[in-house]
Amino acid sequence: MRTTKRFHLNSMPSAQCTVEFVLNDGELTHVRFWSYSTLELDVYKSIANSCTDWFVSVKAYVGYSTTTARHINRFTTELFGRNLYHELKNADIDCDALYYLTDNEVGRFYNYYLNYGKMYR
Repeated sequence: MRTTKRFHLNSMPSAQCTVEFVLNDGELTHVRFWSYSTLELDVYKSIANSCTDWFVSVKAYVGYSTTTARHINRFTTELFGRNLYHELKNADIDCDALYYLTDNEVGRFYNYYLNYGKMYR
């Protein structure tokens, strides 16, 4: 069964952006970042040759407003530890960005939100 858990962005809890975790049968499969009502980034799980990696797919142009730029800046800093706004701004839509994460990195990010995040209602 597919379930989602939505949280306010930890570093901008009052901003109109959310982090969404998608679980299929209790297993995390996607981390989605929404700015206002636009899906901006989809971080999804890929399993190949017994290796699990997480890839970033740009779903909308991230440079259309300065507010969205701030949201992307904060989200990528939380997830990757650095601001990837300029790289993602130049990425093609629906094309995987050049960034990937390990299962442990995404697991830590998810657990941090479960323990300290503010649920979106």
